[in-house]
Amino acid sequence: MGEININTKNKMKPVESLHANSISDFIAWAHQRIEREYLENERVLKDTDETDFMPLQKPGRGQRISLKRKLFIIQSVIDMKQNGKTIRDGCEEMGIHPCTFARWKALLQEKGLL
Repeated sequence: MGEININTKNKMKPVESLHANSISDFIAWAHQRIEREYLENERVLKDTDETDFMPLQKPGRGQRISLKRKLFIIQSVIDMKQNGKTIRDGCEEMGIHPCTFARWKALLQEKGLL
């Protein structure tokens, strides 16, 4: 790569140097993030003995849910269906997509929990 310089406050820096710094900054950030998540996972595992989880940093997409919680949600939707609601309405009320309902229901049936 040719030596291209960028003028930053009257100091000439090679572009390669700027690129290397941004990569090393990202690697340092990623290392810290992974370490924090690892320590949080170890703490939760120690406290709960639960292995099917992710830290609850934000609700919604990507959140891991235990089999117990999945069973509760599926049973709740089934109960709503028996009481006259649609599967779609039950799923919406429980905060899951109907496709997730079908996938979890099949998983729980496969494991003999439903």
